[in-house]
Parts: sequence; C-alpha cells; structure tokens
Amino acid sequence: MKQKEELEQKLIGTEEKISSKNKTKEKKELDELIEKFLKLEQIDKIYLYRLINKIEIDKDKNVYIYFNFSKLNSINENLDEFIKIEELLNEQIQKTG
Repeated sequence: MKQKEELEQKLIGTEEKISSKNKTKEKKELDELIEKFLKLEQIDKIYLYRLINKIEIDKDKNVYIYFNFSKLNSINENLDEFIKIEELLNEQIQKTG
C-alpha cells in the first residue's frame, strides 16, 4: 500500500514537471513569435496561421478568435474588460486633448 502511494506521488510529480516544461516551451515559442511579428512591416499570412487557430462569427456577428497559444486565449475571456479600458482611455484623451 505504501509503495502504491509512493508511485502515485512520483507520477504526480512527473506529470507536473512535464506540464511545466510544456508551458515554458509554449511561452518561449509565443514570445519569439510575437517579437518577430512586431518587427514585420507587413503582416505575413504564415504568422497569422501560427498565431490563430480559428475564427468564429455567431449569428449576432460577434467575432471569436481562438489562438494556438492558451495565453493569448485569455484575450477572448477578458475582451469586455479590454474594451472598457480602451473606452476610458479614449475619453481621457478627448478630455485632455
């Protein structure tokens, strides 16, 4: 019984290490891709294919972008917050400008 628990703990530890390595690899790949993307003068179709998994438009014409990187998918989850911040910034610019 004790041996089974030890093996389960080792398995959990190994799974966590693999998950951590995959996240680190994905983050590095994403950082490199974004850096190259920002240096482009024109958007290259290849980079868009590497960044975007799919785009969906619902019946109300709402656009949903699904990225190949989980970190970027948080943009979809927090889109309303980004829009509110942008609106507030635009209001501030108009008031001071």
